[in-house]
Amino acid sequence: MIKQGLVLTCTKCSTKNFLDPYPFWNFSGNTKCASCDTLYSVKFSKGQLLSGPTATTGKADLLPGYAEDKNGAGITGEGKIRPAPQSRPDPFTVMVPNGGFDDACPKPPTRKKEAGKG
Repeated sequence: MIKQGLVLTCTKCSTKNFLDPYPFWNFSGNTKCASCDTLYSVKFSKGQLLSGPTATTGKADLLPGYAEDKNGAGITGEGKIRPAPQSRPDPFTVMVPNGGFDDACPKPPTRKKEAGKG
């Protein structure tokens, strides 16, 4: 087993499982190979591998963010890799003025000039 930090290379099928830095930065639990579903126990602190990967049983707590098979082809599919995070369900917002669209939009406040300035 070659320790590669946030890249877990499966000992059974040689798939490279890329573990996203944000969720795996301080993580202790199970993840699995995106290709052959072998489960591994790992422990990271500040992005550094403290223990593992050790083959284990149970269920995956967190999936890899991306994976490539031994030929470099990307692996996708439900239950294989984590979906990309979304900042919000609807990324577009319609700004509605105070009072709705029927009323005139209020003007921004104006600053009065002080005597002797500006």
